[in-house]
Amino acid sequence: MFTLLLDLLIVILITIPLMGLLGKRYGKEKEITSTYTALGLLSAILIVIFYYSSFLSYVRTSIVVSCFPSLESAYFEVSNASMFLILLFLIIGVTSTVFSYSEQSSNSTGFYTILTALITGLVGLTLSGDLITLFLFWEIMCLSSYSLVAFRKQSAESIEASYKYLIMSGAGTITILFALSLIYGMTGTLNLANLSSIGGLNANPFFSITIVMLLVGFGLQAAMFPFHTWLPDAHAAAPSSVSAILSGVVVVAGIIGLLKTLFLIFPSSYAIWGTILLVFSILTMFIGNLSALLQDDIKRLLAYSTIANSGYILFGLAIGTENGIAGSLFHTLNHGIVKALLFLCVGSIIHRTKTRSLKALSGIRHSMPFTSAILLIGLLSLASIPPLNIFWSELMIINAGIMAGKGIFSFIMTINMILSAGYCLRIIQAVAIKPTTAITKNVSEAPRTMLIATSIPMIISIIIGIYPSPFHNLSQIAASTFSKIIL
Repeated sequence: MFTLLLDLLIVILITIPLMGLLGKRYGKEKEITSTYTALGLLSAILIVIFYYSSFLSYVRTSIVVSCFPSLESAYFEVSNASMFLILLFLIIGVTSTVFSYSEQSSNSTGFYTILTALITGLVGLTLSGDLITLFLFWEIMCLSSYSLVAFRKQSAESIEASYKYLIMSGAGTITILFALSLIYGMTGTLNLANLSSIGGLNANPFFSITIVMLLVGFGLQAAMFPFHTWLPDAHAAAPSSVSAILSGVVVVAGIIGLLKTLFLIFPSSYAIWGTILLVFSILTMFIGNLSALLQDDIKRLLAYSTIANSGYILFGLAIGTENGIAGSLFHTLNHGIVKALLFLCVGSIIHRTKTRSLKALSGIRHSMPFTSAILLIGLLSLASIPPLNIFWSELMIINAGIMAGKGIFSFIMTINMILSAGYCLRIIQAVAIKPTTAITKNVSEAPRTMLIATSIPMIISIIIGIYPSPFHNLSQIAASTFSKIIL
């Protein structure tokens, strides 16, 4: 019906409730639903690697798949850029599923159904070749995100965070829908291929309004300042497996929206929206990093770090060159992997200690040595220490800025990287150097499933750090789709 990958995810999504009913009958609901979801997402990864292997090569490739033959404008486009991002979504989806086996205590059927719906929405959004399909899967992704944040409905904090997220993201979605209606009014089509071939949109008086609306709507999901305030609450209140997905991939949805609209529809207006995006990317970096320095709640600290890294990604997009966009895509991969690692490690620690206070977690390495070792690797990567993976993508963005004549902004990003290293070292000091507290003294190591889940992104982070060339080259090929339109 759609594409092989998306069809598989939809089948998994529909059949998880059936697996839940089977599990309830035999008293093994959590075991069956978690295993079924993990195996389903693993199957999706294998399809990407083997069936779509040509899209993970260093040759620019894309194919168009019609959704509904009767609707000429509705279709999916499978390309290097889409497969590059989808592989990230699926890897983090698998690790979060494995981790949540020990974290989730009730209604596992509902949890894994919503989680799979979120991944399906992200995949459909990434593959969309028209704005109708994009908006439909955007809504699936958003509704699933709200539900996962509020999944611990017995917690007032979760409900409050979910309402805030719902209201702000809902306003962003309405803004996007209005912008799409203006695009249709100006052009008579919502097909991205057709829109990218239409010139002279900047002659229409509504074009600037449309650009601002797209920046606001998609920028809100990407945690761009000043629309970022939902993110720290949502990340802190959600289960840690959900925080890993929110930070690692849901924020990326806003980046995808900006790529598919501004770069493809309004390339001739790059001088306007590129400048706006550049200013707000710098503000987003500073707000994220400075706020993170002030946090004692370790999940909120990592959430503000996500905002800062979103600023780095937006800066790469604002540069507008192939190297800048490639740096953003590469950093999207690196940050997603590392932030999933960190949120899952922190989730393991919270699972044992029942606290999110960084002061109370002092000396946890003595009681949870394996979890702490994985956490330290993630923190060193987040602090941009070579040869771990985040260093390479940040360096790529900085170099792109210098080559594009935006050296002053690259210098500002470097300052922000130093700020980021400051709060990473603060966590390292608390975890590894300071003495134990009454809370951390007698806790035990994390469950085996949690250790397995946190080890997956750690291994990927080390591999990319030691051998970044294949991932760098793939991000370069993926970026060429958008950069050539601007240039």
